Amino acid sequence: MLAGVFRRLGRAWIGYRAEVHTFLEDGDRVAAFGVYSGTYRATGRAMRASFAHLYELRDGQIARMTQYVDSAMVRAAMVPGEAIPAG
Repeated sequence: MLAGVFRRLGRAWIGYRAEVHTFLEDGDRVAAFGVYSGTYRATGRAMRASFAHLYELRDGQIARMTQYVDSAMVRAAMVPGEAIPAG
């Protein structure tokens, strides 16, 4: 995760953040809801995109993660001339 995700994000985005505002737990499943934000280096365009993560745990370790994100907001920051959706 460190090299494959976080380092790539750090190179491509300025001030990239994932801020969780809500956690929900149901046995061996945990959901996290929040907002990604940052400025895409190549375009200089900023974004705020809602996300939800679902973590499935096994023996206290994350066995699986499913991610949902408002990808239209991310795409608008990454593509020059793309209209930024009303957020």
